[in-house]
Amino acid sequence: MAIALTIITSMLVSATVIGAFFAAYFALLHYGWEPMSALCLTGGLFVLTTAVFVLLTILSLRSLQIMRQPRHGKSSVSTQLGETIDAFLDGFESGNTL
Repeated sequence: MAIALTIITSMLVSATVIGAFFAAYFALLHYGWEPMSALCLTGGLFVLTTAVFVLLTILSLRSLQIMRQPRHGKSSVSTQLGETIDAFLDGFESGNTL
């Protein structure tokens, strides 16, 4: 479900960004810019924006990859969970009650 929402959200954001650049191009034409210079300006800004999005995506994927790497053969969550279960079983086996 989360993957589907991510795909739908990325499609909507992409359509909004493309629409914004399309509107900017026609606004520049409306204010008297030559079609080629307006195209170069909006095209350059589009390429720059795409490069920023790609850079952010790469940085996010790298940070997720670093977070996924297990430490000393086990992840920190499984280590903490194992220690908690061991402590519970030690207390359960000893039979001590409050």
